[in-house]
Order: sequence, then structure tokens, then C-alpha cells
Amino acid sequence: MHRQSSCAWGHCARRLAGEYRCHSKIGKTLVCSVSQRSARGRAYWAACAQRRARPGLGAVERCTVKPSVKIRRVPPEAIRSWYAELGGRWEEGGYYWGAFEGRRLIGYAGLIPSRRFSDAVYLHCAGVLPEARGKRLQRRLIRTRLAWARRSGYLWAVTYVMPYNVPSLRSLIACGFRPYTPAIAWGGRDVVYLTRSTERQT
Repeated sequence: MHRQSSCAWGHCARRLAGEYRCHSKIGKTLVCSVSQRSARGRAYWAACAQRRARPGLGAVERCTVKPSVKIRRVPPEAIRSWYAELGGRWEEGGYYWGAFEGRRLIGYAGLIPSRRFSDAVYLHCAGVLPEARGKRLQRRLIRTRLAWARRSGYLWAVTYVMPYNVPSLRSLIACGFRPYTPAIAWGGRDVVYLTRSTERQT
């Protein structure tokens, strides 16, 4: 039987109109039992993720956040229609990921191994529904693809974006990409080319 402990951040002591319950204390770890079904519950979990417990309550006491949006590999057919609506040129032989909120697909991304260089991948498509933007899903999708490329033995990732696509530029730069000038303008002349190593960056 788990011994109940007062919440390290004081939320459970206040109970917040009875919506939140106390944490369960298992050893030296506080396990949050707050439901994520409500918007207030999700906000509470997000706040807990950024804080550590007060001194004297144990070494590793903090809530572990389970993101409400899951990212997983999907077959090409799952996002082909999305890509067609954007007017993009579909390329066979790629790998794709979907961002799901429950069972609903709210974002996607893909990459293709380079045909010119055996140690590089090309991040060739990504998109997030307008109502799901502002949650940094683009960055999560970028990092997911980089992690896959690293595990698969690829050393470099390249991509390009239109100059007016500022949100994508910001996300790529935040994930370590830097502009470069390729020997051949394989994506066109009026685009911004970016690249980075697939190695982990501190």
C-alpha cells in the first residue's frame, strides 16, 4: 500500500477546488496521480515538469510528464493525402512519422536517404495542423528524425525551406541546423539550405 505524501509543490495541499489528489510516495519518488483529461490537469503536469521537489523530500522527487501528443512511425499512405493537399512532389522510398493526439493525426514529418551521399538524409516534408501549432511539435518531429538517422548510421542531415517560412527556419535553427551553400542547388535557387550532424549536441 502506498503511503500518501503531501505534494512537493503545495498543489495537492490546496486541492485546487478538489480536482487534484495527493501524490503517492513510492520509496523516495513522488508519483503524480493527477488526471490529464482536463486542461487544468495538463497545465499542472507541465508545471511539475519544470520544478523539482523541495529539499528534504527525497533525491529524485518530481512528476514525470507523459506528453499528450505521441510521435510514432507511420506508413507513407498515412500522410500521402496531407502532402498532396500542400502541393508537394511525393517521393518514394521515404520514412514517415505522425504526431497523434489520441487517435487524431495532427502533424507529420518525413525523411529520405540521400541519393548522392550514402551518409546523409534529407528531411523533405513536415506539417502541423493550424490548431496544433505553438506546441513545438515541429521541433519534436525534427529531433525524432535526427535520432532515427543517428541510430541508422547516417552522419548528416540536410533540408531546405522557403525564406518566408520563418517558423520552420526557427525550429530548424533551434535544433542545431545551420545555413550552407551546396555545390548544386538541388532544391532551387530561392531557398535556404540547412544542414547539421546527426550526433547529439549539448
